[in-house]
Amino acid sequence: MIVLGMDLGAHTGFAIAAQHDTLRICWSRKYPDGPLCRPERLAGLQADLQSAIEEWAPGLIAYELPLSRGQHPKRNLFGYAAVVEATAYAAGIPSLDVNVGAVKRHACAAAMAGKEPIIAAARLLGFVPQNEHEADASVLADLVARKMVVEAAVTKGSRRRRAA
Repeated sequence: MIVLGMDLGAHTGFAIAAQHDTLRICWSRKYPDGPLCRPERLAGLQADLQSAIEEWAPGLIAYELPLSRGQHPKRNLFGYAAVVEATAYAAGIPSLDVNVGAVKRHACAAAMAGKEPIIAAARLLGFVPQNEHEADASVLADLVARKMVVEAAVTKGSRRRRAA
């Protein structure tokens, strides 16, 4: 199964990993920033996600559970999550939100790992990240592809579930 991992934000990281394969690809997209650009960012994310779905046909889309402080970041991050869930649902693909700490522990055995250790871990997993967003998405995609936490928790087309 192909997993599409996403690190959501104004600079979103995308990564593809397969359960029993060496497929390891990552890329990122920077969207316009600022409080008046929210609709443009959300539309851009939806278009990019739809393109990734068409190109890679993932069996699952996983994203880091949004964490934020303040009204503007919270509206943006949960807006991104809603776009991912709605786009995945429309395509008949289950979505899964994963706690950031679980992603960091998978990479570095520490829930508070910084950017550089995550980038190094993504490289050890076979990805070639150009920034921390690609690295986060890569480690997330690898975590889900390896553990396949969705086999027991999610069925195709069902509501999303949260990973441990």
